[in-house]
Amino acid sequence: MRPPPSPASDGTVRRQRLALWVVALYATLSALWITLSDTLLSWWIPDTETLARASLLKGWAFVALTSVALYALLYRYWSTASADGAPNGGPMARVIPRWGMGLLIGTVLGVTGITLAQRYQQAQQHAAVHLGLTLQAKQAQLTDWHEERLNDARLLSKRRVLREGWDTWRKAPDAPPPPAMRHALEQALELGRYRAAGIVDGQGHTLWVGAAPSDPQGLIPQAATRVLDIGSTARAWIDADGHWQWVFVANLPGMAYPAALVLALDDVSTLPALQPWHAAPTGDIATALARREGDRVLVLDVMQPKASAVIPLEAADHPAVRLVLRTAPPERPLPARHPAAGEVAVVGQPVLDGTWQLLIWQPVSQIRAAALQGAETTLLAALLAIFGTVVGVRLFDERARLSQAQAHAAALREVGDRLADSERRYRLLAEYSADVVWLYDLQQDRFLYVSPSVQRLIGHGAQDIVGRSFDAVLTSASLAHVRTRLPERLDELARGQTSALTETTELDLLHLDGHTVYTETVSTLITGPDGRAVQLQGVTRDLTARREAETQIRLLSQVVEQSPAAVLITDAQARIEYVNPAFERISGYTRAQVRGHNPRLLSSGRMPAETWQQAWRALRDGRPWTGEVVNRRPDGSEYLLAVTIAPVLDPHRHITHYVSVQLDISAQRDAEAKAHQLAWFDPLTGLPNRARTLDRLEQVLAGDRRHRRHRALLLLNIDRFKTFNEALGHASGDVLLQQLAQRLRAAAPRADLLARLGGDEFALLTPGVEGGPLAASRAAQDVSEHIHAALQDAFALDGAQAGGGTGPDGGDAPVNITVSIGIAVLPTDGDDTPLDVLRRADTALRRAKERGGHQSVFFDDAMGAAVARRFTIEQELRRALAADELRLYLQPQADAQGHWRAAEALVRWQHPVRGLVPPAEFVPVAEGCDLIEPLGHWVLQAACAHLGQLARAGTRLPIAVNVSPRQFHRPHFVQEVLDALRTHGAAAADLVLEVTEGVVVEDIDAVIERMLALTREGVRFSIDDFGTGYSSLSYLKRLPIQEIKIDRSFVRDAPHDPDDAALVEAIIAVADRLRLRVVAEGVETAEQAAFFGRWPHVLQQGYLHGRPDAAEAVLARWRAAQAGESAAGSGGMA
Repeated sequence: MRPPPSPASDGTVRRQRLALWVVALYATLSALWITLSDTLLSWWIPDTETLARASLLKGWAFVALTSVALYALLYRYWSTASADGAPNGGPMARVIPRWGMGLLIGTVLGVTGITLAQRYQQAQQHAAVHLGLTLQAKQAQLTDWHEERLNDARLLSKRRVLREGWDTWRKAPDAPPPPAMRHALEQALELGRYRAAGIVDGQGHTLWVGAAPSDPQGLIPQAATRVLDIGSTARAWIDADGHWQWVFVANLPGMAYPAALVLALDDVSTLPALQPWHAAPTGDIATALARREGDRVLVLDVMQPKASAVIPLEAADHPAVRLVLRTAPPERPLPARHPAAGEVAVVGQPVLDGTWQLLIWQPVSQIRAAALQGAETTLLAALLAIFGTVVGVRLFDERARLSQAQAHAAALREVGDRLADSERRYRLLAEYSADVVWLYDLQQDRFLYVSPSVQRLIGHGAQDIVGRSFDAVLTSASLAHVRTRLPERLDELARGQTSALTETTELDLLHLDGHTVYTETVSTLITGPDGRAVQLQGVTRDLTARREAETQIRLLSQVVEQSPAAVLITDAQARIEYVNPAFERISGYTRAQVRGHNPRLLSSGRMPAETWQQAWRALRDGRPWTGEVVNRRPDGSEYLLAVTIAPVLDPHRHITHYVSVQLDISAQRDAEAKAHQLAWFDPLTGLPNRARTLDRLEQVLAGDRRHRRHRALLLLNIDRFKTFNEALGHASGDVLLQQLAQRLRAAAPRADLLARLGGDEFALLTPGVEGGPLAASRAAQDVSEHIHAALQDAFALDGAQAGGGTGPDGGDAPVNITVSIGIAVLPTDGDDTPLDVLRRADTALRRAKERGGHQSVFFDDAMGAAVARRFTIEQELRRALAADELRLYLQPQADAQGHWRAAEALVRWQHPVRGLVPPAEFVPVAEGCDLIEPLGHWVLQAACAHLGQLARAGTRLPIAVNVSPRQFHRPHFVQEVLDALRTHGAAAADLVLEVTEGVVVEDIDAVIERMLALTREGVRFSIDDFGTGYSSLSYLKRLPIQEIKIDRSFVRDAPHDPDDAALVEAIIAVADRLRLRVVAEGVETAEQAAFFGRWPHVLQQGYLHGRPDAAEAVLARWRAAQAGESAAGSGGMA
């Protein structure tokens, strides 16, 4: 039988139970307190760092307060125990048993261990989430980077200068590449993204600008061949030095020699998408690219650019190998070992069209470090909890929740930043889009958002439309459609028809000014959590321009179909795609017969090849061509067309089609030919008539004056033709006139014109000749003699007479005739007209008739005396050159103040009998024969002699010498000038050679070469009689001249004639711009001098400043003037 417990033992058990109850209650209340206080603190204190410090202080305060409370409680129970009879001064009974404390400590340690494990697991999860987000960001960054470089290659490949330059160079590979092509490639390097740019074809022909990439395997030519089909691509490889080479290749379209543009990256290791992220919340994150090639994996790792570039497949623990081989799901982190980073967690994803794997890894040590971050505080809290009887457990939970809150807060901040960035991008896209982006609330029936481009579309600002309904912007018809169709779409969506989500509709909008705007709207229903549509999002595009274009196209189509002109359209290869009904009517071909054929089907073969070559050159240059074409119908008949062919160009100026507009002008040309024949030709003989003769005379008069040619007009009249007509009849007269026309053609085959003026009168115009009227007279005399000789044989009229006049045998009697010829030489002066020439020739013809006929008479009998006088002058001039009868005269050229600055050399003839002969009498004779050359040589030698004397005296006065075209074009002219300068010791810079624009009429390149040979020695050139020649302004730019002389015809009337004044001002302005000296020739009055005095740098030459005088006298006066100026200057200095 068990003995009853003693009171002491009962109290001990009771105290033990109470202590155990107190400890359990304390642990429970502590846990509740820590949990509730942490929750309240997290509500009140949003900052994580402040929250952590507050939690730590709260934990210490809790430990202190609970320790005091525990002490008080134990003290009370100790006192109670003492009152119950415990011996004072004895050892205090153990209130909390060891197993209870051990259980409590074990609980705290267990909770602490679980908390640490949970933190590590959360760190791993957070690292996985962050790696995934980083992977997506890096993938987007890499994709944008890759597409941007491909776009660079595509845009540059469309440059026309590269395609034309490559084709040109490939045609002549030994020639240097075109500079324009190299410049275009160099511009690509200026972007700073590439170290080399080049053009490569599949055969290995290359042209590089910059440092070309190393390509021993020929990967670039392979890529160049591949892009002919796909347009563009990128290739990357590792060269022999272990460096990455990355190129972007784009096809060059439309090439005669197919090739591709290649852009080589400068440094792949600096690619932003591959740079490590040192600011990640869980530590450093590294990025790499990997790709399998055979039994190895190529890795682009900026942490180890060479050591880890090539990884064998046997290294199965390498992160790149694991992902490339797909030995584990790529969407979650894989454990792997990196040569540089050690154990890592890696994620990957295919990028760049699946050809590469993008790797994102983070060292496991950093994940552990992130998990253990703050663990010291937790352990300290656990120790404090153990020391303070379970306080640390609660502190650990607090720290665990705090760390979790920090991680969640960081994740929430990141998600918030991404959402904000996404919103900014969407808003930027919407705000700057040309289309109108809008959002509509279906429940409140109002706009929630409208992009600013709505103002350009309908004149209303976005703020005017937000908050309003569709009624504010739609026309009544479009509004009715929307109000009907929108409920239908909502019903369809409710029935599960997903096609109702997005719909494209054409709607009419009301502009602010009242007109209608035609638009196309793409709208999408946005559903809520319950699947019901709550909003409508849309994009509206202006269709006004497209509607107008469609209307115009319809109008143009109707015009083309109903046009009376034939219209033919081909593709770029000249295959017919379209013909209109007028083409079918004109050509005789149907549309089905010609479609797909080349227009050569219509050719008659009568067009010269040069014509089509010229047309194709114009069309390939993008220019239209207009001309006339002879085509053939299916029945063999031919027709004449006025054709205009124009190329159709796309925005890149590539030819896509050709359009030909054709008018049938066959009937028009037949009528024109008949009218032309009647208007300009004699119907009986087919020769030109009187009107044609006058027209031709007007043409040759203008041309002969300009080119200084002469010719003769011969008027022929049959002697006693009236008697012949009366005897044999008009029919025989007509036959005789026809045969006479044939005889005249044979007698003068080189005649410029043979015409019948009427009746029995014919006109013959000889070709223009040089040599003056005498040469033309001789040529006319020869022609007239040939005509008289050709008419000596009788004419057989072949029975054309009406009666009588038959021969002895009853046949036709041959007829002999003679003609009288009147000859007029033209032109005689600048006022000659065609009627004047005809009148002179007719006068000469009448004189020939008066003298009995059968002879030729020139218009002026006194012409023989003029010709004889010309011959006399020519012979005496030859003698004068040998007898030294020529004299050199000088005429000064002065500035606006009257100071002599230069002089012009002139020639005079001191005749022993007639005295001083002016140049107007003998210079034209010399120009008409071979004397102009020795005459010019004499003047050049005399002028150089005076220049030499001036040089030896230490003075300078430039002298201008006139040079005739015949003298200039002598083979040894350059050497002749240089010899004259050296012989007389003259300074080349003081010699000015005056040439007229007649010098450069032919072979301008040879003229420039001669002038340059002299200007290099110092000789200067001046254009004489400027403004009166052929094309003065066109030669100013090409000829190496230093001076121009304004012709006296402009100088004479410049002060009072606005037209001449404007011309003079223009000439001086042009000369100033070209840095040419100007000399005004013929200044004879003070008024003229004052006019040119407005330009102080213009020299003046004329009687006002000095008449031509002997060179010795002019130079003496000049020396005296120079001495006077020097003396005046010395006196002034004194």
